[in-house]
Amino acid sequence: MHTELARYNPWWSDTSALDGHPLIRAWSESRIKRDPGPRLAFQHDDLVYSLRGPRRVGKTTLLMREVQRLLRTMRPDEIFYYSFEVENSPVDIVNVIREYLARFGGEPGRRFLLLDEISNVTNWQKAIKKLWDMGELAGCTVIVTGSHSTDVRVSAESMPGRRGAPGPDDPLDKILTPASFGEYATLADRRVKKRLDDLSLADPLERNRMLLRLSDGEIDDRLNHLLAFRDDLELHLKNYLVSGGLPHVANELLANNTISTATYAECVSSIRSDLSLANHNAGRIFQILPRILDSLGTPVSWSSLKRETGLSSHYMVEDSIVALNDSFITFMLYKYNSETGMPKFDAPKKVYFSDPYFLHVLGRGRRPGDLFDESRLWIESPKHLPALVEQSVATHASRLAFDTSKNKHMFEHAHSVFYWRGRNGREVDVVISADDGLVPIEVKYQSRITGGDLYGLLDLRKAAGSRGGIVVTKDILGTRSGASLVPAVLFLLLA
Repeated sequence: MHTELARYNPWWSDTSALDGHPLIRAWSESRIKRDPGPRLAFQHDDLVYSLRGPRRVGKTTLLMREVQRLLRTMRPDEIFYYSFEVENSPVDIVNVIREYLARFGGEPGRRFLLLDEISNVTNWQKAIKKLWDMGELAGCTVIVTGSHSTDVRVSAESMPGRRGAPGPDDPLDKILTPASFGEYATLADRRVKKRLDDLSLADPLERNRMLLRLSDGEIDDRLNHLLAFRDDLELHLKNYLVSGGLPHVANELLANNTISTATYAECVSSIRSDLSLANHNAGRIFQILPRILDSLGTPVSWSSLKRETGLSSHYMVEDSIVALNDSFITFMLYKYNSETGMPKFDAPKKVYFSDPYFLHVLGRGRRPGDLFDESRLWIESPKHLPALVEQSVATHASRLAFDTSKNKHMFEHAHSVFYWRGRNGREVDVVISADDGLVPIEVKYQSRITGGDLYGLLDLRKAAGSRGGIVVTKDILGTRSGASLVPAVLFLLLA
């Protein structure tokens, strides 16, 4: 075991060894060098964090980067990394951690335990609970990772009071999402980053404040300065809508101007494997994915998806969608009930892919032809592009809702981001329930906005006293009827 632990932690004997790690080397050589920053910071205290996100989003890279940061201020033997690739019981986890603590736990100081893919081990929470209860994790900050959000709920329920007391703005359950368009554009194009720096918009919180002011009909003059980059941003957006925010895919497209068949196939294979390991019927789920694509942006019921897929029960449909949500492949918007301020769980839902890449490779991956070329053509279609823009606005609105929440410990996506439809059928695409009121967002990806395009916003304002709202357009910046009109590239850049 000593040899195995040392193999995972080469910095114990050579602090420069991490520089040659394949993931660190790939990160150093890539254009999309993600650094999630404060959102995914880990405090030096007795805490048990979970880090979740879709497969290949960069969780292990983030851990290796965390090791690099910790090595600046900590002894090498105070940092422990282990990937649970073959272990299959909580006892194995206990033994691994005890082996490390027996070897290095005698010296004073804090220890960081980075336990990668621990959710591969069934009931892993029992191991952490046992060690916590016996006082063996005193002085340790623990970070566990996995690719399934159900595991987060199970861990919280299984370890009440055994995860520490974090600060008010430090949720223990952290999610690494695919890169936003703003991250993508600033990493792919230094000029975009410089322009944001020059306009004092490098701080995400300042960008959030600007977007919330837009919902009150206030156009910040800095948006006019950003319009000078609209043509360049449009080109970046087209790339983003093909590659999405998974770093290895985005970097492949930027480097080679294409995405290989092997990359698409690897995504399908890994997701199918993850679903099967979580005891889900992967074949049934893949049968539903094209129907999600066909209904993108349109509220659907489980019964309607059952008819379209030929499945025998709407419960099968619901279980499949929940499995996709838990794997961070899709996410749902529930209908907003303007009378109660709560989601209407029994109403039709909007189901989106959580990233454009998943839409192409999973929603369309079983169709014939070259997937990359077809994806390029698909986003150019006047029929498909507006729905894909709406999907991106919805995912970015979810980030905005979390970033502006004053109680991130209690944040729940299902109770924070919705769609709304009135009795007359008029709809608002996305509604954020913010701490200080509703923020309605309507996507009209077109170059002409009429009065009728604003009826949904006006109806919601009457029904729930919402803000004026934001209309995401193709290329219009201005105000109308108390709402702000903003080009999609600017909204997505700032969100």
